[in-house]
This record gives sequence, structure tokens and C-alpha cells, in this order.
Amino acid sequence: MKLLRGVELKEYTSFRIGGRAEYFAEAADVLQLQNAYALCGGNAVILGGGSNVLISDRGIKGAVLRLRPGEIVLQDAAAVCYAGTSLSALARFYEKHGFSDFAWAAGIPGTVGGACIMNAGAFGCEIKDSLLWAEVLRKGEIIRLTHAACGFSYRASAFLPDDVVVRAAFGCTQGEPAEIAALRARYKAFRLSTQPSGFSAGSVFKAAICPQTQASKPAGWFIEKAGLKGARIGGAAVSQKHANFILNTDNAKASDVAALIRLVKAGVYAEFGVKLCEEIKFLGEF
Repeated sequence: MKLLRGVELKEYTSFRIGGRAEYFAEAADVLQLQNAYALCGGNAVILGGGSNVLISDRGIKGAVLRLRPGEIVLQDAAAVCYAGTSLSALARFYEKHGFSDFAWAAGIPGTVGGACIMNAGAFGCEIKDSLLWAEVLRKGEIIRLTHAACGFSYRASAFLPDDVVVRAAFGCTQGEPAEIAALRARYKAFRLSTQPSGFSAGSVFKAAICPQTQASKPAGWFIEKAGLKGARIGGAAVSQKHANFILNTDNAKASDVAALIRLVKAGVYAEFGVKLCEEIKFLGEF
């Protein structure tokens, strides 16, 4: 494993935003990651697929470690993969083997590690529906957590703040290959028709309760009703296609995105009295 200096982190994020890492290394497996983390004295940022993060323009001081995706393998009737595996790759793997569990994940840009932490989901399905166990790096040790120990709830889990998911196993439900392929294609087509292309971190905010109806509403509903579609600061803009997406349209800075997030939250609160909560994670100094 090679230790590099001054690596541009924007190259490792779906936002294509972020400063440099003081030190950067990619681990080929869990053992390498564990050893590198120990060498850093437990003081390192672990970066996954970079699809749900906003990295500061100032970059990240100290070490940034990344675990390569690796292969998905069938083991004891479960699909086992590293945290850096994309959800889309997992969906393709399930379809190839005739398993129906992850058709909903087709086209999602996130990775398994982040998806476990936030209990990602779509179309009425969630990570918790299939996860059997997850291994985390906790205080330098690799610990395997059962499904129950993960404590899943809506877009949340019971993982500790400093836990790093490194590997996970998911159940495999046999299905009809043609039906699985059709379902995955339908979900992917729906995303392409409703979600913007370009550089983004996916959904920025979690759903929230509408005070008037006491019903849960997608964050995009509040943002659109507040008249904030198309709002822009610097190179960052709220998507005209889906209001819960912020796009890097013109070499946006992290400070542009952070300021736009504050603007959206203030606008929605002023209109509805609702405090939107971010799904994306902020890394570095803001």
C-alpha cells in the first residue's frame, strides 16, 4: 500500500468537490485498512465511494484511507462484499445470480458502507431488509455486528459515530430472472426520468413531517413548494428536475454547497416551520 501526499479528494467524490488530503492511501483489503489505521494512531478519515459526502475546500488534515471495492462473493448462502462496493454493482450481481433482493438499488450511486450507516432505501425497500451482518472498524478492532445490533430505523442506524463499515453480508432470495431484470430496468429508468444527471451527492435532505397534515413528505416537496428550485450560490444550484438534489454545475466550491444548504433550510423553515436534516456528511473544516 502506497502512501501519497496532497491528493485531490474531489477525484474521489461524486460531487467532484473538495480540497487535498494531507496523506492518502488505498487499502486492498480489510487487514491492510486495519494496519494503516493503526499506523495513523486511529486518527484517519475513512472514505468510501464518496457519493454521500461534501469535503471541505480546505481538504482534510492528516490521513485519508480508502478501501477498494473488491469482489462480491457468495459465501454460506449470502452475498459478501466490501464497503466500497457500489449498490449498482450489488444490484447487477443479484440479477446475474437470479436473486431478487436488490433490484431497488439499480442506479443508486452510493456504496455499501454508507448505505449501511444510513439504512439507504428506495421503492419501499431498505438495506435492513437484506443485511445479515456488518463488520466495522471500531477503535482499531474489526467487530462483526448482527442485524439486530445494527439498530436500523428510517435513514439511520445504531452504528457508533466513529464506526467504519468495512464489509457486509446480505441474504439472497431466489427469484425469476426475467422478472428481476425487468424490475431493475424499471427502477433504473424511473431514476433517470426523475433525477438529474451531473455531479451531485444524491439526495441532500431526509424526508420530514408536514406540520399541517402530520404526514411524512419528501424533502424535495418542501423545497419546491418554498420556491427554491433553481436557487444558486456560486457554482452550486438546486436542481430544476428534483429539488432535493444540489448540483455542481460550474466548478462549485464546498462553501457554495454549504451556503446553499443553509439557504434551503432557512427557506423551508420560514415557509413551513420544518427543520430539514441533511443526509450527506460533511468532512473537513467548514
